Amino acid sequence: MRRFPKRRSSKLSVERLEDRNLMSIFGVPWPTDNLTLSFEPDGTSINGTGSNLFSSLNMAMPTATWQNQILQAFQTWAVQTNLNIGLVSDSGAANGLPGGPTGSSQFGDIRIAGLTQPQATGLIETSPFSVLNGSWAGDSIVNTSDSFSVGGSSSSYDLFTAYLHDAGIALGLGNSPDTSSAMYEDYLNPRTGLSSADIANIQALYGVPQADPGNNSLSQATPLNVGSGVQVNGDISSLQDTDFYQLNGLQPGSTVAIRLQTQGLSLFDGQITLYKNNQAIATMTPSSIDQNIKLIIPKVHGHATYSIEVQSGIQNVFGMGGYQLVVAPTTVFDPTGDRAIPIVGTPSNNSFDTATNLTPQPVATSSGFAYSENASLSAPSDVDYYKLQGSQASLNRGSS
Repeated sequence: MRRFPKRRSSKLSVERLEDRNLMSIFGVPWPTDNLTLSFEPDGTSINGTGSNLFSSLNMAMPTATWQNQILQAFQTWAVQTNLNIGLVSDSGAANGLPGGPTGSSQFGDIRIAGLTQPQATGLIETSPFSVLNGSWAGDSIVNTSDSFSVGGSSSSYDLFTAYLHDAGIALGLGNSPDTSSAMYEDYLNPRTGLSSADIANIQALYGVPQADPGNNSLSQATPLNVGSGVQVNGDISSLQDTDFYQLNGLQPGSTVAIRLQTQGLSLFDGQITLYKNNQAIATMTPSSIDQNIKLIIPKVHGHATYSIEVQSGIQNVFGMGGYQLVVAPTTVFDPTGDRAIPIVGTPSNNSFDTATNLTPQPVATSSGFAYSENASLSAPSDVDYYKLQGSQASLNRGSS
């Protein structure tokens, strides 16, 4: 077993783990501002050897935890630019299949895998974009001989820090001699973010975040003519940014679905709020990143004005990014609207066993209720169950 002080000077990504004869060309951006990323399932062939990413990292932390650390590293770079990175599924097709660097329906433009390489000094090997690398471009292979954790320890590396460097490699940045830079070649200590030089360098490749359209209040809301359905692309560029949209052309008495879509588009964890006559009446926030969410107007009132607010749903780098807002009428036969648009995250509280636990609120809230919950019925046959639990004192009240 190697001593940790010796391992601390290991290279983050320059040591080749497999001889794939790839071109390492830095300073070249990807040809799209919308990249995708996927995690390769165990057994995926990497030059004939099966990836062991999940089985190795799952020994140290839950799957959702280590994936979040890697995604956070990529998102830390993306939010400084106009770049969006969407999470997609991975079919487990072998690495290096014929094809271009982007646009595969089988896996992400950037693929995350793992191989046990005890003789290699590199923590991670990542290929930058190059048309000459074909589908190998963006592939990132964790050396699972090393130990990783959240925050690092005397015997493990901080996974976020390691991937902050290699996310930069994947996006086209080279190594830096500056020890304050995330692109410094050696692992020193856990990092929390990027240096000013890092930000300048990534913006030189992908540009600065796009200018805010100025629809930051109800009075400045962007008008949307819903009609038979409308879709708009937007971006929350800071944790303080908000986008407002006024819904015009709604048919009185109709049912309307409002969706905030990010799956496969970005890592934005957003929140949508529905306003009626300038009063907030419903809010929805996803329970995790990469989750589409929706609100329903069950019956449009003819003389009411409806508006939508999009904002950060979480106060970290996942609270920024691109999104699609889709507003469309629904029908009895298709209560969720256009079935071609995927909807996930709908609560499955349709039985006693899956009843939603309601969290008690102080009685002196603005609503005046001890319990409150925003929800909707998505079909005539839909039912929702809720579970209430009183205090022990109230349960014992009146007993002798």
